Parts: sequence; C-alpha cells; structure tokens
Amino acid sequence: LWDLATSHNQDRGEKASVLSINAGSNAIASTFAILRFVPNKNQLLAYWGGNIRRYDIGDNQLVEINSSHIGPVHALSSDGRRAITSSGDGSGAANIIDLEAPGEALAVAGHPNRVLLASAFSPDGKRFATGSHNDPVKFWDVTTGEQLFSFPVNSKFASILQFSPDGTRLAVSSGDGTIKLRDLLTGEEAATFKVGGAVSEGDSVSCIVFSPDGKRIAASTSKGVSILDARPWNQETRTEQQALCLVRGALRKCDSEESLRKIIRENVTFTEQAREKALEFAPLFWQSRVKDRKSTR
Repeated sequence: LWDLATSHNQDRGEKASVLSINAGSNAIASTFAILRFVPNKNQLLAYWGGNIRRYDIGDNQLVEINSSHIGPVHALSSDGRRAITSSGDGSGAANIIDLEAPGEALAVAGHPNRVLLASAFSPDGKRFATGSHNDPVKFWDVTTGEQLFSFPVNSKFASILQFSPDGTRLAVSSGDGTIKLRDLLTGEEAATFKVGGAVSEGDSVSCIVFSPDGKRIAASTSKGVSILDARPWNQETRTEQQALCLVRGALRKCDSEESLRKIIRENVTFTEQAREKALEFAPLFWQSRVKDRKSTR
C-alpha cells in the first residue's frame, strides 16, 4: 500500500510503501485477483489463492481469513460485506457470500451450462449483474436471488461488467475490444466504444473503471489506457464536440495563441455556443502545442 500524499522517496523519485502484505511464495497462488478498500473501516479486502483475507491497515494486521466461499471470487461489494463466487463446476451458477456472517451461500441459477465470466455489484449493493458467453447479461436481487431483468450482449461474451457510480448505467466489455454502455433506466444501449489498441481478441479490454462523477471511463489493453467520454449525447456534449473540432482545425492554421483565437472568432460554420466553448479550450490546446514543439527540439 502507498500513501500518495506523504510517502514519497526523494532519493529514488518513487513512492515508498507504508504496508506490505506477504501473499506467499507460490507465484500463481499468490496473485492478487481482487483488491478493495472497505470504506469507513480502514480495511482492505484481498482475494487470491482461493481465499478472501481482510486486513486492518492501521494495525497492519490480518483480522480475518474467510474460506467458506464456493469456487473462485469474481466481485466484492463496495461495503466489503458480500462476495460473488462461481461454483467452479461449469454450471454457470453464482453464489452470494456474506463475509460478515459466514454461512450458507445464496445461490442463483446464473448462466446454466455455461461458465460465469463476469459479475459486478451495483454501488448500493442491492443488485448484481452476471455475464457469460452467448448468453444475456442478467441482473439479480442480492437479498432474494430473484432475476430482475436481462439484456443481450450482441457479442461472443461478456468478460467485464462495471456499474457507473450512480448505478444507472452498466459498461460491458467483450473479447473484441469494444465496450458497450447500457442505460439501465431505459434498457437502451447508450454508446459503443472501440478502445484504442484493442484490435483483436488477443488484445481485448482487461480493465474498466468509471470516474467518480461517471462522465469518463478508463479502459486498459496491453497497448495502454484509453479515456472514453461516457456522458449522454445531448446539446451540451454536441456543442463540446463541435468546439473540439473547431479548435483542432484552427490549430493547424495558426502561429500564435492570438491567431488561434482570431480564427475561432471569425468562423461562421459552427454555432456561437461552439465558438465560445472553443475559445475556452484555446489556451490549453496552444500550451500543449508549445510543449510538444519544445520536446521535439
């Protein structure tokens, strides 16, 4: 663990860890599959090697080892109370484990005769979603195990599921390098992204995370990280896209920040709102251009 505010090693120019956890000597068994901070408890949940472990960060102590779950862990709830596990027998079933009161798991049918590939808890912890291959993404009630609704994936499989912070949208990644954003209030597909660098099934998206305000999605592939605009398409986003198009075009024709502003102000193709937004972007774009020129000298 690293304290990003205080634990900087000035000599080596890198962060010094404030807590290290020994996962064991077996390289395969000790791979950390899931790490999640538990809010308001100063604890860390870690899953690897078939067990869930709970660490008290302040005391640097292992406070609980839970091995009562069935099969691999796929997701941990944001409050650190529950885990989604699969049966491990290829039945596609999913199990909800209460980590604070270990006992019999709540089992749901999941994806019969398939392998559970992905799952995620909603931010409020009341629902969870599951995905598999050649089967719809399904939504379940955490308490009763009742299936609430489902929607088709329109691809070979769902490999990653991620709820937006407000729980109204779900990002679904498949093995083809695309991310589909589903509006859970309307049931409609809100957007489809082709992630940069992911050009084949061998280079698919490996991780998805929403920004805290839900406006951006960060997606990683072996080629790097892409930042995607997850906002709904409306007049605001339309104007911003027009402004970006305007300022990028003007940047190719100018030799100073003032000339950049002049070209934008005199443009008659875009709306007044787009020109005003482009003028807001102009200083940032010009500074970036100057920086790029200096770095190539």
